[in-house]
Amino acid sequence: MSGTPPLSQPAFLWLRDLLWPVATGEPVARYAVVSRGDRPRLVLPLGSRRAAATALDRVTSDESTLRRGIRRLLATSARSGMLLPMLRHRFVSTAGAEGSLEAHLADVVGLDHIELAVTIGPPRPNRKPVIQVMNAAGDTVAFAKVGWNGLTRTLVAQEANILGSVDRSRLERLQLPNVIHCGPFRDLDLLVVGALAPGPGETVLMRDPTPVEIAELQTLRTERSGPLPEDEYWVRLHERIGRLEPTGTELAGQAQLVAESLDGAPVRFAGGHGDWTPWNMVATDRRLYVWDWERAVTEVPFPLDVVHYHTQRAWFRTGLPLVQAVADGISAARRALGDAGMPPDHAGPLVRLYLIDLAVRYAENALAGTDELLSQQHDEVILALQTLRHEL
Repeated sequence: MSGTPPLSQPAFLWLRDLLWPVATGEPVARYAVVSRGDRPRLVLPLGSRRAAATALDRVTSDESTLRRGIRRLLATSARSGMLLPMLRHRFVSTAGAEGSLEAHLADVVGLDHIELAVTIGPPRPNRKPVIQVMNAAGDTVAFAKVGWNGLTRTLVAQEANILGSVDRSRLERLQLPNVIHCGPFRDLDLLVVGALAPGPGETVLMRDPTPVEIAELQTLRTERSGPLPEDEYWVRLHERIGRLEPTGTELAGQAQLVAESLDGAPVRFAGGHGDWTPWNMVATDRRLYVWDWERAVTEVPFPLDVVHYHTQRAWFRTGLPLVQAVADGISAARRALGDAGMPPDHAGPLVRLYLIDLAVRYAENALAGTDELLSQQHDEVILALQTLRHEL
């Protein structure tokens, strides 16, 4: 990259230094940074109005009518040429001695020319820049994830392995991206996957996953049933808890409450996604397109993915405190258990198990690089567990 840094925010400077380190050479591509308030959110290509519009018009099942309308308005403005000249924070990518990111990804996807857009997430140890790769016509052809530290390199490798090993012939409703490439670039690890897009004649809907789609998710791994304390999932969870301080003792006690509540009743273990949320999928009238499979590593208790979906939506999108958002997770768990012919009264203990698993994940993320998550979402999960001790 060359020129004066457009923004001083740590989130942007971190991304710039990671993907476009300062180098001399010929300009390869020009970019603008879109901010919301004082927070940078998106890097857009200045070389193609159509590509910029495509990046602004990405849709997920998380979109409200208002947010979708704003996206379309911005995309139309970019396509017409009105928006990009208004973006004053700009920078230039240069080839440098090791070659440019643009040239490397063009070679990976087999195109002579590409345009890139990059989402800028908040600072956290598991943040992975997501690069949208578009062709000369502005159509999305791939997405690239970047592993840059121990945690994100592991997650990138896990996702590549998962997507490469799925038996897609068993799936009718669920659609997963294909792996195009997984390998090093400079000192980074890149996973490049094909773009997921609804097919001709499909209508995008803002809906929840259906019981049929949830059942398909479970088929991605071998199903088994048995008492929770006798399962390898339980052993791994306690090993992870044992590495945590100072909350390990609290979480171990909460886990004991789960075991006591289930009292030896069998629990179903099957395939799961690990971050089954509206913002990781697009639903149509025929299929469910789902990405971000990095945590679908092992069989998990059913219906933890369903609980995650509804709890996360109420917590992060509706804005409810977690202690209230959990009510959506409990209701969803009861419905899912009933649909699967399992005891609905297991919903409470399994929601407690979900909160324990979530607290462990946040704490592990924090230990990987920063205490930010430990002091925010992690503490709210612990508070919910303590507050709901008698309700779950």
